[in-house]
Amino acid sequence: MVNGEIDLYAEYTGLRQTYNLQFGEVRDFDPSLMYEAIAKKEVDVICAFATDNRIASYNLKLLKDDRQFLNAKEILYMEN
Repeated sequence: MVNGEIDLYAEYTGLRQTYNLQFGEVRDFDPSLMYEAIAKKEVDVICAFATDNRIASYNLKLLKDDRQFLNAKEILYMEN
């Protein structure tokens, strides 16, 4: 899992607990590099902003947040 400008280390503990997720490694990427990383399958999941045009450009899909964890935080996790 990688992030751009969000302090993911502060946020992802709650996400892991809410969804019982296990991440192998958390890496910090510049926003300009994280999309290339997911496109090249160097990472499985990234954290992105809903207004970022690269979401459509890279054909990413929003992971459904059926437990409402992220809605209050306005954070989206994308997968390729």
